[in-house]
Amino acid sequence: HTAPIASIAVAADGAWIASASWDRTVRLWHIATGEKIILEGHGDNVNAVAFSADGASVISAGYDATVRLWPRAGGTPKIIRTPSPVNALALARDGAVITAHADGQLRMFQSDGVLVHTIEVAPAPLISLALSPDGKTIAAAGLRGAVVLINRDDPEPKKMLVGPALPVWALAFTPDGRTILAAGSDRLVR
Repeated sequence: HTAPIASIAVAADGAWIASASWDRTVRLWHIATGEKIILEGHGDNVNAVAFSADGASVISAGYDATVRLWPRAGGTPKIIRTPSPVNALALARDGAVITAHADGQLRMFQSDGVLVHTIEVAPAPLISLALSPDGKTIAAAGLRGAVVLINRDDPEPKKMLVGPALPVWALAFTPDGRTILAAGSDRLVR
């Protein structure tokens, strides 16, 4: 890449890595052969990337307020236009795409790109996102440091974990889904 890399993902088969960059590209890297595929089309920084569960698609999202579903076999991506820049995404096993936006809202799309829910989470940009291993709980955090937990089946914020009022740049659930880890500008993991 020719600019910072904002996100990476590994395909379920372990053969490919995808990287999203502020150079406005997504790149696929074959781990064994080093083959590289460049996916171009985003109009601004690409902030997030993921592989579909079946490995047939690469999903990217960026500051150009689009989510793109790229067929891994090649071809034109399906483009979902959103009302606000996208800072993070999570992909559910059923193919649903969950996005965190600069307008403080979380959006959930079906695997075909149809918008299902818009949830107002914070009055500041959301910058990190995680989905529990069972796919039932979404964690979202933003520039003001609070982590909000949302039930996917009843998409309303259900719990807010108040942090140090500094940006939370990374979220992850433990494999059993019982604990959420948050890390950010204060140089701590909570």
